[in-house]
Amino acid sequence: MKCFVFIALMLTGVAANAQFKTQKVTIATPDAKCAECKKIIESVAPQYTDGLVKITVIYQRGITQVTFYPDRTNIEVLKAAIATAGFKADDVMPRKEEVEKLPACCKPIPPAKTEKEIH
Repeated sequence: MKCFVFIALMLTGVAANAQFKTQKVTIATPDAKCAECKKIIESVAPQYTDGLVKITVIYQRGITQVTFYPDRTNIEVLKAAIATAGFKADDVMPRKEEVEKLPACCKPIPPAKTEKEIH
């Protein structure tokens, strides 16, 4: 009987641990280039994502590392949350309105005009 109770407790513990597994991904955020960008992404993205455990912007490398519960969210939702903050996230572009809200130091640098466009 003791053996049966022990096995039942062990199986319950294994099932509980499987339920709380997290996943870690790296998302390219090339337009995040200063401490202010980091602060914006790390404060805005969690507001739009259930299941986010940790978000760390490493603006010096142009990446954001995200730890999350895959049973509550997914990478596409995470990228959309970063885009909602006003920053490109891998292939997800932010809306123009979100970019316009950013402080000047965080706005992406527009591409240089070609000679043809100048004339």
